[in-house]
Amino acid sequence: MISWFAKNGIAANLLMAGILLAGIYVAFFQITLEMEPDEPWGSVYISKSYPGASPTDVQREILVPVENALESLDGVKQLNTDADRGQARIYVEARKGKDLRELKEDIDSLLKTISNIPAPNESGWWSPATFPKMNSTPPPNASATTSLR
Repeated sequence: MISWFAKNGIAANLLMAGILLAGIYVAFFQITLEMEPDEPWGSVYISKSYPGASPTDVQREILVPVENALESLDGVKQLNTDADRGQARIYVEARKGKDLRELKEDIDSLLKTISNIPAPNESGWWSPATFPKMNSTPPPNASATTSLR
């Protein structure tokens, strides 16, 4: 087949033009564009610093109590936690259709009720923030994953 197209250059050019025109048609008339997609936000990121703590201490004293509390929260699809030296990071993926502002407020109020976490060393020690949903894979250095159904 390749040798036939090599001998018949006009046929090869017509085939290329047909594929190009089909691609342009699909791009302009078949693909829908949205200014605001249905699910622009997909997760809430929470961090807490704990200076001088080892990753094991961060996991035991911060992440485990927070994971246990967040598992009961409505609208949570998946939890990804990461313990680093002096730093705890939690990625909360929301269920489809869950209002992310509401989930963020629920998480914020829930974090205020957890009493067995080391005292904050500065104001604003929890930093909840929302992030766009790029893909459904966990962060590259997530050390623990809890999947909720």
